[in-house]
Amino acid sequence: MPKLLLGASLAFVAAFFVADAAAVALSSSSFSAPAVVTAAQGQTEVEVGLTSGLVKVGEPVAIRITVSRGTGGGQAGGGVKFGLLPEVEGIEFGRPQGAGTSTYMSTDSRGRTVASTKQSYLIEVKPSGAGEYVIPPISLTVDGDVFVRPIEPMQLKIVEDLAASDLLFMERQPLPERVYEGEPYTVEIDWGWDAGLDYEGLNLRIPWYGRQDGVVELETPTSGQVYDFPAGGNARIPVVGLPDVIRDGRKFRAFRLRRRFVATRPGTVEFSRSIFEFAPMPERGSRFIRGRTRSYYRPLDPSSIEVVPVPEKGRPVTWTGAVGSFEAKRSALRRDVDAGEPVDFTIAYAGEGNLEFFPPPDLTRLPAFDRFRVLGVNDEKGAYERVIKYDLVPLDASITEVPPVPLSVFDTKSGTYVELETEPLPIRVTAVESAGDDPFGVKNEVEAPPAVVLRDIEARPVGSSGGARAGGVWRRGPGAGFAFLVLVLSFIGWYLMRRFARAGGDPASVEARRRRGALRALERDLSSSDPRALSAAFESFLGARTGTEPAEWIGRATLSGSDALGLSDELKNEYAGLRRDLDAAVFGGHTEAAPAPGRIRGFARLAVKEGL
Repeated sequence: MPKLLLGASLAFVAAFFVADAAAVALSSSSFSAPAVVTAAQGQTEVEVGLTSGLVKVGEPVAIRITVSRGTGGGQAGGGVKFGLLPEVEGIEFGRPQGAGTSTYMSTDSRGRTVASTKQSYLIEVKPSGAGEYVIPPISLTVDGDVFVRPIEPMQLKIVEDLAASDLLFMERQPLPERVYEGEPYTVEIDWGWDAGLDYEGLNLRIPWYGRQDGVVELETPTSGQVYDFPAGGNARIPVVGLPDVIRDGRKFRAFRLRRRFVATRPGTVEFSRSIFEFAPMPERGSRFIRGRTRSYYRPLDPSSIEVVPVPEKGRPVTWTGAVGSFEAKRSALRRDVDAGEPVDFTIAYAGEGNLEFFPPPDLTRLPAFDRFRVLGVNDEKGAYERVIKYDLVPLDASITEVPPVPLSVFDTKSGTYVELETEPLPIRVTAVESAGDDPFGVKNEVEAPPAVVLRDIEARPVGSSGGARAGGVWRRGPGAGFAFLVLVLSFIGWYLMRRFARAGGDPASVEARRRRGALRALERDLSSSDPRALSAAFESFLGARTGTEPAEWIGRATLSGSDALGLSDELKNEYAGLRRDLDAAVFGGHTEAAPAPGRIRGFARLAVKEGL
């Protein structure tokens, strides 16, 4: 009987431990991160799970893969290959990275020592924001065997950091839902932290900045103290400090990122998720142990802007690319001048629009300015104002005003084309005796050649050998008729050659001389390494070679139309690359992208060689 009771007790104890072990194993399976698995001899086990199934926005999370081998399960450190990672909307996966190798020694049921090797890998998971995500199993090959783990998909939940909402703020001014091609828009982001906290680390993650296709950054006026703010790694971004702000009775330090952009082609401009990371000073620890520290994250949701093309319907032939909503004002320093004296006529365009990108009005093409001469144009471009100064000369005393100057503009508010026109400017022109009808003289007047009197020239003997006799009579030279014929033929030849030379334009004109000297002027202007100076020299060269204004080449992505006829693909591609790099350096702030002067010089020489 005692033996029976002893056996029953032992059986009960064994059953209890078995049940307890089963319960532990069952409870362990509910965690995302798997428990350690020891591989038996000759076996390979693969475990896959998340380092954490619940994390806050911005905190690191990864998929951990553990490969366990017994003594016969292959050699540690090799034979593990990953297949294609799954695609999950809202999640970006990093490349698998080794996380270490461990070796364990154990004893099997026969008392033999068994060695097990465990290799670990991590795949970084980068969610776009808060939410719940489902990650499918991962496929990999170990020593030629294919494993798909885990059996069930992995569940990942990203939540907002509630504590960060009390310490940090980050907000963006509303963006327009839609803009027209060429219409400027402004991005403004404010952020800050509790003014009572000292920080150990700051980081402003704006992944979209400087990486948007078809977008050019414009000059943005700033006021206030400018700071170089950390923007990930060694990158820094200039921002403006703001006065402290009060929210719910608490004071916050505040900063602002404000940038102006213009989209150069239709499509969608994407603003991916931005995050402000703040690490306060760690809690005070002991003398040898550092205090506990952590980071707080404040996210900004993604957004986008739709860019639509400027409509073809209703587009006037005089439209030269002006887009926006602005006004025009005219002025002059002097309104009482003598005939032949210049009037400093100024037009100021102000408002919201692409003021930097359309050519100034060409007064020489307007019939209302037939009785004026334009001696020069000075164009000053700003972020919200553009001032164009003309040296305008009235030719006679009958002129009483400077006529209105029209400009075709696509008005973004009404979505239609409008004619923006300056008001007439009254002036008084006083006649002077030396002025005449045109103080610059009669144009294209050809002076008649002087009259030529021809006389017969008879050879006279100079000495015994001074001439040649033929039958006792001195021979005469060519007569007057022959000399006159030679003179007439010479004049006709000169006239035909001059007319042929003028067929493609006057070679002595200002435009022709400017075209011939374009390369020399460019090589002289390339002495500076400043991106703006390089861009201005590049545009001046192109304008001189094509007979256009340099401003017409700002932002022009390709060589096309009549300017590209007969040019090689090599020259066209090199132009596109130079234009892209110059725009990135001048408008995007990426000065390191500025091309070397030698590259611009090489393009110019090839362009001249091909006849640009």
